[in-house]
Amino acid sequence: AIETTPYEKDGMVSVTIGEEQVIQLKALAKSLKTNMSVVMLSVFKVLLHKLSGNEEVIVKMPTLGRYSEKYKDSIGYYVNIILLQTEFNKENTFADIVTSVKSKFINSIDHVRFPFSKLLASLDSIKGNGDGYFPVSFAYQNIFSDALKGEDASGIQIEQNYQQQLTDTYGLDVIDLKHKLILQLKYRKDIFREESVQKHLDYYT
Repeated sequence: AIETTPYEKDGMVSVTIGEEQVIQLKALAKSLKTNMSVVMLSVFKVLLHKLSGNEEVIVKMPTLGRYSEKYKDSIGYYVNIILLQTEFNKENTFADIVTSVKSKFINSIDHVRFPFSKLLASLDSIKGNGDGYFPVSFAYQNIFSDALKGEDASGIQIEQNYQQQLTDTYGLDVIDLKHKLILQLKYRKDIFREESVQKHLDYYT
């Protein structure tokens, strides 16, 4: 039998949201008194709720771990994970979901220094691979925002490198290039079919 590497089990579909839609999304975020990352996460959570039928949706989200200026120029892995939980009911409007996501995110930031590994170990209900208990992730990357102030991002190309194994079953990365957004929906090929994930991304957009 031919063995596949972990990287060959990872798949991805992507789409680019253009400037006109980005302007509309920013206007929506402003009207809801929040930022783009919260809006995009809220839409993702609505998608997960619709696809799964679950009234509770929990998503992992990476956060910057350089809490002090003294770590600014250090080389190392300074990322911690937080869990963002949202409950749905029939009375929820999208504005309600955004408000809930924003509130949970702000509250989670207060505990962002608590190691994710210790959090998993402290949850008695988790057995075996605790990390697998929260298989869905969301990441909003705006690392280019400072570099792109007053600049056009149209010439920037994002290259995919699958040398980093996907540790989640399913995850959405949103890359903010100021005037456009690149959405990358990543998945485990042994669990999802590409055509199904492509439909999910179509629903999202």
